[in-house]
Order: sequence, then C-alpha cells, then structure tokens
Amino acid sequence: MSIIILKKTNKFSIYKPFTERACRYLKEKGIYTLAGWENEFSGLDDQFIRFTIGEEWEMDKAVEVLSDYVKRS
Repeated sequence: MSIIILKKTNKFSIYKPFTERACRYLKEKGIYTLAGWENEFSGLDDQFIRFTIGEEWEMDKAVEVLSDYVKRS
C-alpha cells in the first residue's frame, strides 16, 4: 500500500520545506519515505511524500507517527 500526503497551500514555494520537515520527522521515527524530488520517485511535485507499507503493524506505526506529527505541527 502506498500513501501520498499533500499539504494544501496556494504558494508552491513553501512545499519543499514542509516536505523536508515531514520526511526528516518520519525518518527519525524509522519510516522510510521518498519525497517528490527523489531520483527513485517521479511524476509528482515537491509537496508529495510517498512511503510503502507491507505489513499491518507498519500501517499502525505510520498512522501513529503521522498523527503525532500533525499534533506537533
């Protein structure tokens, strides 16, 4: 399962800093991500983050970490 997160805003110039912060936070929590500008990932802009989940416990962890990130933001 792949999940794509989008921060909606009217200014394209703020997408990448938001995405970088979110990717850094997820990495610190042990969740591998690919941002829109990564070589392995193409077709979407800087506001996107993609990560792949293979097991149910990984989904549970991702939901927990993302919920925590949103609360802190």
